Amino acid sequence: MSTHSSTQLPPLPPAYPAAPPRPAAASGFLWFLLGAVSGFVVGVLTATMLSSVVRGDFRVPAAPPEPASTTLTDECAKVHAVEAALNSAAQKQTTLVDPQVTVSDPCSEVALTASLSGTPDAESVAALHEALLIDTGEAISQADRGSTKVSLHWMVGGTEVTTEATLNNDAAALLRTSLTAALEIAKLGPQSVQVLPSAYQPAVHVTWGAVGSTQLAMIHPDPATNPNGTAIEYHQEAAVGELAVEIMQESGTGAVDDAELRRWVDEAVRTKATSLNVNATPGGVGRAFAFPEAKESAQLEPKAVELLRGVDQCAAGTFTEVSGLGDRDEPKVLFRYDCKDGRLAVAPLPVSAKEREITDNEAAQRALDAARQ
Repeated sequence: MSTHSSTQLPPLPPAYPAAPPRPAAASGFLWFLLGAVSGFVVGVLTATMLSSVVRGDFRVPAAPPEPASTTLTDECAKVHAVEAALNSAAQKQTTLVDPQVTVSDPCSEVALTASLSGTPDAESVAALHEALLIDTGEAISQADRGSTKVSLHWMVGGTEVTTEATLNNDAAALLRTSLTAALEIAKLGPQSVQVLPSAYQPAVHVTWGAVGSTQLAMIHPDPATNPNGTAIEYHQEAAVGELAVEIMQESGTGAVDDAELRRWVDEAVRTKATSLNVNATPGGVGRAFAFPEAKESAQLEPKAVELLRGVDQCAAGTFTEVSGLGDRDEPKVLFRYDCKDGRLAVAPLPVSAKEREITDNEAAQRALDAARQ
């Protein structure tokens, strides 16, 4: 017999749960069949969607619309407040005839349009703008967008005078200078004089209509009555027979001699040019003669010979162009001349590739030589 007592320990639990019983062969076949069918269905659906995308039938659902912003509505309300203030201010001005206040869409500009009674001078028109600004200034300062413009027109004899100015602190001062010059020009009897007192470049546009060359002249502001008159850009348009004339004077420009200007016009008329553009700048004077029927150098050359005989003499700083124009009034061929020792000289080729392509210096020199024979 054994001297040790025999104590029986409890059995240890299994390390892992017992595996489930394996399915029978029939169950395995069913699982295989179910997987095959599922794969087939997924494949068909995928192919259908891809086909729809290719054809453009499939559409990704649109995201829900975001709430509308109230910013534009608020800004428009402020612009309409300017409209109301300007309309109220205009009703107080007894010299305004039939004032109309409008707002352009979408709330970008408030505009007052009216005619003026009587024959106002520059000071009274400037004072009118100051009065309008006093009554509308607070509303204008609150507006976040757009601008406020005032357009006025009246008659000086048979000449229509118009002004178009932005209503701000600079408008009155600019109008005094520009209108002083414009009203002096209006006494000469053009069809119309338009004043654009922009802070960037105050301008006066003069339209003469049909006139003779003797009626054309550069604008000569009187320093006694308008000391700032040379700070204005002047633009004149006229028709002398079949010749269209444009004369530009930039601010700070020394005036071209009027007799010279008229001689250029007469020579352009004599040689049947259809346009003459004169551009006076602080750096010099450009004059451009155009012959639309000359489409190539051979056609332009004989016309240039006749013209150059009359305009060969020139002042220092004068630049001359003779061109033939295409169907859209763009130069097709170009002769360019500088002024050297009081006479014309063929200019170097231009830097612009487009102008170099149409500039013919050889033909320009032949025309100049022939004009001097």
